[in-house]
This record gives sequence, structure tokens and C-alpha cells, in this order.
Amino acid sequence: MSDNPKITDMKIEPDKLSFTVTERALPEPLLPAQLPGGAEKVPADKNAAEKIAAQHMMCFHNLQPGKHALTIDGQKIRSSTEAGWEQGANFRIGPEVEQAEKLRLAIVKKNELFFHRWRPANETYIFGFRKGEQGQNAVEMPQFDPLIAEQEKLIDELRVPRPHRYVLTRE
Repeated sequence: MSDNPKITDMKIEPDKLSFTVTERALPEPLLPAQLPGGAEKVPADKNAAEKIAAQHMMCFHNLQPGKHALTIDGQKIRSSTEAGWEQGANFRIGPEVEQAEKLRLAIVKKNELFFHRWRPANETYIFGFRKGEQGQNAVEMPQFDPLIAEQEKLIDELRVPRPHRYVLTRE
């Protein structure tokens, strides 16, 4: 979780604690080595992994003895004993991370579409002195505009953190 998430709608019951969390910002994107089939690159910031992990530390104190399971939006994330939750769980999973990855992918897609629309070679091969060879492709260039606009709309939607329901129950 971020340093100062907004926590609302907290309910405390005998074997259940529930609350809604809205992060102030999405978490940092995954490091290349953390991506599926990830690159074996060392980040420029040697402490980046520790900083990212610290963003996702969650502790629960004074729990009843036994195992307790945490769900986020109905999806089980982790189960631990009261002692384990007291020490804190350091994890990098959940809907905020998924949303951040979707945002990253939308940005990459928009950048790729923008490149194909505006790349410098278009001026030479499609609109310039070599348009006799490739000029028939000029009709395709404006077709990128609605695709780029669609990605920008998706980026606007994904960049805003959404509220998520956390529930800790005794198993």
C-alpha cells in the first residue's frame, strides 16, 4: 500500500475485519526481472526492489489466535497466522498492481501507434519524394488517429486508482 491510502467503510466483527482502500497513486510498475519471462536487468536504483516491496507492507495487530485470510474484492490474496500478520506481509499482488500493469501496457500500445502515425520515414516514403513507391499507403495514416485517441481514453481511465474492498477473516 502507499504511504497514505484512503481507508473508509471499516467494519469490525468478531472474526472479520473489512474496509475499503483507495490508494493515492498506483504502485510503481514491475521491474523487468519481475515480468513474466523477465529480462535479467539490474535496475539503475539498487534499492528499487526494497522500495517497491515497502509500498506493499500490510500489518494487522491484536488478532485472535489462529489463521486469518485476506481477500481483496473477493479474491483470496494471503493466509497467515496472527503472528505472521503482526510482523507484516510484504507482497506485490492485488488489483492495484494489475491496474498499474494495464496502464503501462496501454501507454506502450499508444506510443507504438503514435510512432507508426508520425515516424520520420513517413515524410520520405509516403508523403515525400518516394511517394510514387509507397504513396498509396497515405490513406492509412489518419486511420491511426482514432486508435491513438482510444488508447488515450483508456490511459485516462486507468491512471486513477479505484477503491477496493479488503476483508480479513479468521479461518
